[in-house]
Amino acid sequence: MRKIFKFLTFISSLLIVTSNSLLLIGCWWDSPKTPVIKDRDYYLSMLRYNIFSSKYHDFIINYEKKIKTPASAESNKEFDDLYDNITPPFWTSFDDLQDALLNTKLGKNNCDVNWREIYNNVDLTNDQKLEIEQSQLRFYNIISNVYGKKNILHLVQKIEAVESSKRNVIASTTYNGMYNNQRMSFGKKFADSETISHQFNTGFWAADDIDVVTIHEFGHGVSFFMNLSDDKRTKINTNWNWSTTSIANLNPSHSLTTSFLGKPIDNCAIKLMIYLDKKAHIPSNDSKNWLLFPLIVVRSKYGRDYWTDKKHGGGDDDFFAEAFVQWLLTPKALRGWNWELLNGFFCDYLPTFLTKI
Repeated sequence: MRKIFKFLTFISSLLIVTSNSLLLIGCWWDSPKTPVIKDRDYYLSMLRYNIFSSKYHDFIINYEKKIKTPASAESNKEFDDLYDNITPPFWTSFDDLQDALLNTKLGKNNCDVNWREIYNNVDLTNDQKLEIEQSQLRFYNIISNVYGKKNILHLVQKIEAVESSKRNVIASTTYNGMYNNQRMSFGKKFADSETISHQFNTGFWAADDIDVVTIHEFGHGVSFFMNLSDDKRTKINTNWNWSTTSIANLNPSHSLTTSFLGKPIDNCAIKLMIYLDKKAHIPSNDSKNWLLFPLIVVRSKYGRDYWTDKKHGGGDDDFFAEAFVQWLLTPKALRGWNWELLNGFFCDYLPTFLTKI
């Protein structure tokens, strides 16, 4: 058991600790603008990571090939039926969706999730605004179908622009444990097409889509939400107090950690890793196999970095958020066996831990 789970290290997000207090932040930074000189497979191959010795090379080569096997028709249909093949959806236009968000009651106030205000804060053409609105409409319909409309409308209390002093921050999601509320902020480059394409082509991000950053942040939001008790989920975002200096600890029985011998306790990234290994029947007698296979499945250097070089401080929750992006934004023509495994996790397995309302 110790060998199987010794790779399970505690950190589910960037932790800011002050006087026994805890603030959970999922923060997305830009990577250096290195020239794109190879295709994306080159940048993503686990053969380039020197933490795995040559004894693992055959394992890597075999599974990097296998994940490109096309996803099954059944898996594609299950996903497509969440929105594209269902009439009517929850919201038929972005105006309907925006109106529903701004009129959702959270405690004494209405939800302050005004996407149009955020879009107007960045340099987008009218066509780009229309594109991101349609992507958001599709996204909200899909995850409301999977995780419950009310849960999704209540998931985020407020969105706002990143502080001007934090120029390198593209976006962040913060769960405030003292008041049980969750907010997101977005920087000037969160929907910049040049930035998004570069990060994708160099293997750093999981998708090349105008909505990739917002969906990554929702991955953090879903993860933080799933780690709460049922009572906290019911009451999330009803308290409008907000503090960044004195944050109370999360309920210890629902903390973002692992228990004795590595048995997972409400850690979505670890749940995902174990699910992938078991579905692929990865032998558990070598802990590096158990780490390696999920990293092959999720094709994002940003999502892998916590496990491979800890260069970026987002923790293993970025692995979950990037997997969430890959599931939702991989074009149908590019969906492989790895996407099918992620679809099974996000569409069928993860919702079993949640009361869908």
